[in-house]
Amino acid sequence: MPENYPSHEQIQSFNERLFEMRLEKWLNHDLFSFQWFLLLAVLIIPWIIWWRFVDTNRIAPILLYGTLMSLLVLMMDDIGLELQL
Repeated sequence: MPENYPSHEQIQSFNERLFEMRLEKWLNHDLFSFQWFLLLAVLIIPWIIWWRFVDTNRIAPILLYGTLMSLLVLMMDDIGLELQL
């Protein structure tokens, strides 16, 4: 049975071309679009609001609690993925 699998060089060439096409699409269609600015605002505005209203006397415990909760959620997510839940 003949094997017509692509060679490593062909796959590498295809991956490079695909990367170039994705980069071109991102630069020409996604970057600086309305959705891009909206996403940027959605990411930055909550941090500005949080910084404005956070109790600066308790910032260390608040950040520590947030970090520990993030680590807990990441571990639980990994466990769920491993157990296919």
